[in-house]
Amino acid sequence: MDRLLRLSELWPYLPAFRAVAETEHLPTAADRLHLTPSALSRAIRQLEQRLGQSLFARRGRRIVLNDSGQAFLNSVRDAMRRLDDGVAGLVEPEPAGPLRVVSVSQLATTLLVEALPEFLARFPRLEPELASSASAPLSDLLLRGELDAAFSEVAVRRPGLTLTKLGSFRNLVYCARGHPLAGRKAVKTEQLQRHAFVAPPQVPGPPLDDWPPELERKVALRVDQMQAAMACCAQGRLLGVFPERVVQGHALGERLVPVAWNRLPVASVYALTRARLGTGDAAAALVDAVANTCALA
Repeated sequence: MDRLLRLSELWPYLPAFRAVAETEHLPTAADRLHLTPSALSRAIRQLEQRLGQSLFARRGRRIVLNDSGQAFLNSVRDAMRRLDDGVAGLVEPEPAGPLRVVSVSQLATTLLVEALPEFLARFPRLEPELASSASAPLSDLLLRGELDAAFSEVAVRRPGLTLTKLGSFRNLVYCARGHPLAGRKAVKTEQLQRHAFVAPPQVPGPPLDDWPPELERKVALRVDQMQAAMACCAQGRLLGVFPERVVQGHALGERLVPVAWNRLPVASVYALTRARLGTGDAAAALVDAVANTCALA
């Protein structure tokens, strides 16, 4: 069969397939496309008949993507993204509109803020939207096209996504200038452990501030925002663990001094985007701008 003819027969079913594949839930997919679940179910059956193989496994009332379906979803996402970029290039000669970004790392956010002025001068019609959290895994949001770029201190590798290591930075223990440990030439671990910390919320796995999990410490306060934690530390009584790069670039940095203790690991910052398709990719350009900021640090 002619390729163009074959694609013309499959094309009407692709939006339905993608919506069902990404949600694995017919009512949710139907809401996204403003269709009925029965219409979507019919479209999926017709698509599978034309392809000559199943794309989903039916488990009772559930519909689950199988290996063939996952491979086909990757191709459909790529094709739709290229088509969307082509349409955008005709309607908007230069990148414009929202650029959806999530940074779950205060260090990455600091670097982003530093990179934005030059980036926006290059792309004045873009409107970056920066959030510090997301309602779903960042990799899923990226693959579904609901997010353009994500920044974190965790390396995530998935097919269809590009992981970029932006740089590595030192974590240090900080205290206020009037703290008993301020100004000491050397501080032993047991001395550090006698003093209370402000720390991030507890989560499964290693502490969010990279404190060595094998070392005990007294935590007097838990704060979910690094800037607020730095403010608490600057008040005088509490110690805190912060990336040196963040403290140096913050107004509170003048009120904080590093403690002479260096058993903390280096923090790495990563960017995650969809696989690059060309030089006009605004999300990729943002990652490059942040990488340049890291290189100049």
